[in-house]
Order: sequence, then C-alpha cells, then structure tokens
Amino acid sequence: QRPSVNIIEGSIKNNFGSKLSFKMSSAVDSQTVFDTAGAEKLLGNGDLLYKMMYMSNMERAQGAFISTEEIKQVVRYIKDNNEAYFNEDALNFINGQNAPEIENVTAGGADTNPNAVSKEHLFALYLAVQLGEISISLLQRKMRFGFGRAGAMCDWMERKGYIVDGGTGKRKKVTLTEEKFMELYGDRFSVEEYEDKYGFL
Repeated sequence: QRPSVNIIEGSIKNNFGSKLSFKMSSAVDSQTVFDTAGAEKLLGNGDLLYKMMYMSNMERAQGAFISTEEIKQVVRYIKDNNEAYFNEDALNFINGQNAPEIENVTAGGADTNPNAVSKEHLFALYLAVQLGEISISLLQRKMRFGFGRAGAMCDWMERKGYIVDGGTGKRKKVTLTEEKFMELYGDRFSVEEYEDKYGFL
C-alpha cells in the first residue's frame, strides 16, 4: 500500500529499470520509487507517472479502470483458448514436499537439509499462524527452544515467505493463513498433538 525502503531496496531498484507509480501520499514515497518527488501531486483515479529504463524523464499517463469482472473474463479467455503446461515438480518444490521429513529433531540439533520439515518446524509455524507475528525470543519462550534452534526456525519461515518484516521491532508479520497452513501441511500436522505437547492455545 506504500513503498518502503525495507522492501524496495537498492538491488531491486537497480534490476527493475522501468518504474510506474500511481498517486503517493508524500514526496518521500515518490522518491523511494523514482528518486525524485512528483507522484504525490497526482490526482488519483488512474493518474500515473512512469519512466522506462531508456527514458531520461518521467512521463504522465492515465491508467484505465478495469473491473474485477473484466479481469475474470480475460483470465477465462486465456484459460479457454490456450493450452496450459503445469509442472508438478515445481509445485512440489515450492511446497517443500520433495524434502525428507525429519521426525525427531532435538532443540539443540541442526538440520543438514535446510528445506527439511520436522514436526518442530510445523509446530513453530502453527504457533506463528495463531499469533499473527513471531520472533526468535517468542519461540524461545513459548516453545522452549534454544536461541540457535529458534533462529533457524525463523530463517526457514522467512525463506519460505511465511513471515515478513512487520516494521515493529524484532517481531515478524505472518503472511500464511491457517487455511493455507492446513492445505500445505495438514497431512503431517495434528492440532491435538500440538496441544498435548505445548498446551498454550
């Protein structure tokens, strides 16, 4: 909803030479995208500035409004008139289903495979989903993990895209919903086992 230098870092800006922006709330936000003010003066309702990588100056344009129904119609047309090539291996890799499952990992142990998913991984992730935010110290306190184990859990969640910087100190914001969690890991996770082991729901 607003550009942040924590997200739009220098490496991102350098690799995406073409930029587009609708109305910004402040000149600082405009500078985050374009390195100059101007987007905060736009009128809204599709009024935009853009700068292609080969352009020396920004140009102003009017974006067209497209309703949700129109978007669905375009998607339907593409699906109906084009053959889809779906790679199951890619989906399995994204969901971590190709990684071996580690059943008994102690709090002081270390994973030899960074993509491996143990029960402790799932318990920690479920706690994060329930709380909506997570941190290393929170995992240490709630799940009695050591610092190294709790840090590894948070690193894993961040690599998978389940948590992002929340802008509130050391706690990370959780992006994964409970429904998506159960869809991904429900076959390997038991709420009853989780409650029996930790019992703080």
